Formats: sequence, structure tokens, C-alpha cells
Amino acid sequence: MTLRNTSTRTKLMVLPFLFIIIVAIAGSVYVHFNSKSEKITKNSQEIQSFITDFEKARALVFKFAKISTEKNADDVEKAFKNLSNKISIFKSKLEDIPGEKLADNIINYINEYLSYYSELKVIKIEEYVSGINKASPKLSKKMIEISENLLNGLHTLNDRGTKLVHKIENNMNIALAIVTILAATLFMIISLVVSNIITSSLKKFQDGLDGFFSYLNKESSSVMRLDDSTKDEFGLMAKIINANIERTKRILDEDNEVIADAKVVMKRVRNGWYGQLIEKKTSNKSLEDFKQGVNSMIESTKKRFEEVDEVLIQYTNLNYSKKLVMKETDEKNGVLEKLIEGINTLQSSITQMLVENKENGLTLNQSSNILLKNVNTLNKNSYEAAAALEETAAALEQITSNIANNTENVIKMSNYANKVTNSANDGERLANETTVSMDEINAQVTAINEAITVIDQIAFQTNILSLNAAVEAATAGEAGKGFAVVAGEVRNLAARSAEAASEIKKLVENATLKANNGKNIADNMIKGYNELNHNISNTIQLIKDIEMASKEQQSGILQINDAITSLDEQTQQNAMIASQTHDIALQTDEIAKLIVSNADKKEFIGKDEVKAKKLKQEEVEKPIEKTKEEPTNIVDNE
Repeated sequence: MTLRNTSTRTKLMVLPFLFIIIVAIAGSVYVHFNSKSEKITKNSQEIQSFITDFEKARALVFKFAKISTEKNADDVEKAFKNLSNKISIFKSKLEDIPGEKLADNIINYINEYLSYYSELKVIKIEEYVSGINKASPKLSKKMIEISENLLNGLHTLNDRGTKLVHKIENNMNIALAIVTILAATLFMIISLVVSNIITSSLKKFQDGLDGFFSYLNKESSSVMRLDDSTKDEFGLMAKIINANIERTKRILDEDNEVIADAKVVMKRVRNGWYGQLIEKKTSNKSLEDFKQGVNSMIESTKKRFEEVDEVLIQYTNLNYSKKLVMKETDEKNGVLEKLIEGINTLQSSITQMLVENKENGLTLNQSSNILLKNVNTLNKNSYEAAAALEETAAALEQITSNIANNTENVIKMSNYANKVTNSANDGERLANETTVSMDEINAQVTAINEAITVIDQIAFQTNILSLNAAVEAATAGEAGKGFAVVAGEVRNLAARSAEAASEIKKLVENATLKANNGKNIADNMIKGYNELNHNISNTIQLIKDIEMASKEQQSGILQINDAITSLDEQTQQNAMIASQTHDIALQTDEIAKLIVSNADKKEFIGKDEVKAKKLKQEEVEKPIEKTKEEPTNIVDNE
């Protein structure tokens, strides 16, 4: 009964005090065992340093064995003596007899090792000085055996400390486990007693609150008083709650009236009505403040919406120069701020768009003017190029016709040259016959007249052929000069033949006396005809070369003519495209002026400062220059 009538705070403080006592006991146990464990661990670390010192001392012995000087010998003795002193000091720290015995054994091993080392030192120094090997294997073997025993003793001492640490840790764990079990048992018993008492009081208090909240939630029409018979905090709270139940009941009725009026107003606000406020009153200050806050919110929201509406009306009137401003009382990062930022962002976007539109319009207007100028130049150049190409095509057609005529004339010359060859062959044949006749002239004088007649005819035909060859050579122009020389020689040769025939006629009476001269002349004629045949063959070859070159030239001119015709068609297409581009440039200029005009009709920030964009000078301001080329002079070789 005494614990039940105490305060809840006192009841709850029992458990923390009990927990502190248990922790203190467990801490004492842990500190006791941990101090022993740390001490032994520290001793183990010191033993490890002894092992390291021993290894260093052994290294000094090996050094002395290689270089047996007094200084190295003293270093060895000093190292082992320091190790012996450290172990002696360490022995005084030990608290168990087995550990002290191990330390004594190690010290004895060190002293025994030093005694053997003293003998070895003398031998090694004498050996080092004299250079004579006097070392005793038995002495070295004994020292090695002692050093192994010494090292084993140090390891044994170290292992013993490790085992003691494990043993202490096990004892500590057992002790802590026992304390924990006892503490948990006691803690659970006291916790059950205290929790039962508190739970009973809470159950009664909960039942009373459930009835009161049922009334508040309108689940019941009446409310029961809480049990306030106990003297703890729950009883005091029950009395206070009972005193407030009546006052709460009275206030609830007033609150219900205000809430009903608020529901009507909120419903209308939800539907976009901001002209009605909450008018009912209540003695509940919080609810009354809430009502005033709601009314103030409705009025403030209505005012801000009116400001937003005013700005949007200006936007619909194409005036985008005004922005909405956040007030100090507005919520940061709230819905209203997002709305204002959204509208301001919209205004900035529209302003930026209008600035860019005007800037682009000005730039487009400026560029369209340059475009028109360049298109006009391009249009003019296209038509001039088309006219020039037409003239070039006509000239090439004339050249093609001339080359075709030249080719035909060369073919004719070739035919005439073949005929001349045939005639020359005939002349040679006749000259041979003349020779035969000259041989028989004594017997056939009469036949000489006939032969002379034949020679006159040959001379006449040769003269005709040479005249024709001269005409053809003149027709061939520069390429026929060589052939003209040949034709002249042929004509001269024909003249001489005629003169010889005339002389033969005059000297026919003297034919017998001058037969030999006639034969010589005939021989000369044969040689002349041979030379004529040779020259005619060369002439025919030249004519064939000229014929082949003329055909190739005609083929090349035909290809050039086709290319000029294709280029003329492309130039005509370019002229048509330039005309269409001119129309598009005019439309672009009209669009640019329309864009600038539409932008100027709207009000926005930076309207009067907008300028056209700066474009690259070499790409925009540089006009298209007409490329003038000197026309190619066409030489008529006809």
C-alpha cells in the first residue's frame, strides 16, 4: 500500500537506481580483472622487447665473430649485461613464484653465456691480431646451446603471460555473467511489481479518458467522471480533468455553432467565393483566433487574387512591363510564391520572346536587304552568264562545222594524193617503156614520135595533177605547205618533161646520134618519178596524220559543245532559281517588317533598347561580286 500511494516519479526512479547499482558492481568486477590483464599484457610486451634485445645481442656476436676487435667485444658484453639488468628489474614486478624462477633461469643463462663468451673473446682477438685460426668448435657449440635455452626461456615466460591473460579474461567473463544473471532477475521482479501498480492506475485513467473522448467525439451523450481516489499523479490529473469536463461541455456547444458556420464559408471558398466570412462567435479563444485567421486569410487571398487578376488583364492588353512582388508576410516557398514566380516567369519568358522576336525581326530586316541586293546581283550575273554561254555555244558550233569541213577536205586530199601516186607510177612505167624504146630507137625511129606524143600527154597530165595538188595544198592552209612544195616540184618536173619532148621532136632527125642522150634523160625521169613517189608517200602519210588529228579535234569539240550545252542548261536553271530566290527575299523582307511592327505594338521591358544582332561582316555585308573573265578568242583556221 505504501508503494501504491507514492508518486509515479518515485516508482519509476527505483529502476534507474537499481540499474546504476548493478552497473557499478559489474564495472568494479571488470576493472579488477582488466587491471590484472593489462598488467600481464604489459609484461608480455616487455618480454617481446627482451627477445628483440637478445636478437640484437646475437647479431653483435656474429659481427664480433667476423671482425674481432676490442670495440665489438665490448659492445657484445654491454648488450648482454643491459639485457640481464632489464630482466632483473622485470623480475621485481612479477607477483608469482614460477615467473620469478623463469626470470632467474634466464639471468643464469645470460651469465653462463657471458662466461663462455669471455673465453671466446680472448681467442678471437688473438686470432684477429695474429691471423692464426685458434677457435674451438666445442666452445661455439656450447654458446649456441645456451643461447637457444635463453631464447626458449624468454618464449616460455611470454607464453606463460599469454595463458594468464586468457585465464583472467575467462574468470572475468564468468563473474560478469553471474552478476548479469542476478541483476536481470532482480530487475525483472521489481519491474513487474512497479509496472502492475502503474498499469492499474493507467487502466482506470484510460477508462475515464475513453468516456470523456467518447463524449467529445459525440459517440455518447453523457460523460462520466474519472476515478480520483488515488493520491498519485493519476488521481491529481483525474481531479483536474473532472473540473474541466463541465467547462468543456459548455464551450463545445459554442464551437459547434462556429464550426457549422465555418463549413458553409469553406464550402463557398472551395468553389471560388471570397465574399463571405465566418460571423459566429465562441468563448474558445483558440477557435476564435482560428476564425479570425481564416477570415483574414480569405480577405488576403482575395486581395492577392485581385492583384494577380489586374496584372493578367494588363497582359491581355499586350502590356508585359509589370511584375508581381512578394510581400514580407507571404509564405516562402509556398503555393502563392510559386504562383507569383510562375506569372513572373511567364512575363519574363514573354518579354524575352518579344525581345528576341524584335531583335530577330530587325536582324532579318537588315539581312533581307542585303539578301535582296545580293540576289539582284546574282540574278544579273546569271542572265549575263547565260547570254555568254549562248554565244560560246554558237561559236563552238561554228568551230565544229569548220573542223568537219576540214576533215572532209583532208579526206579528199588523201584521195587526190592516191591518184597522184597512181599517176606517178604510170609515169615511171612509161619512162621505163621510153628507155626500152630508146634502146630500140635505131630500129624504130618512127615509134619515137609516138613516144614523144605519149610523153607530152604525161607531162600535161602531170602538170594538171600538180596544179590540183597545189590547190589542195593551199586549201589545207598551214598544214599543206609541205605538200605545196612537192606539188611545185611535180609541176616543174612536168614542165621539164614537156621541154624534153619538144627537144626530142626537134632532134628526132638526130635521134640516132643522140639516142644515148635520150636514154640518159629517160633514166633521169625514172629517178625523178622515184623521188616523186617517195615525196607523194610522205605527203599521203602527212595527210593521214592531219585526217586523224582533225577527227580527234572534231570529237573533242563535240564533247566541249555538249559540256557547254549542259552548262547553259544549268545556268538557265540558276537564273530561274535566282528569280525565285528574289521573290522569297521580298517575302522575307515583308515578314521581317511585320515581326518588328507586331513587337512594337506590345509594351515590355527593354523594348526601346533592342538592336539587330551583329552578324559576321564578311558573310553579310560583303556583296556578291561578278566574276569577269575575258572571252576566249576562237581562231578560225579555215
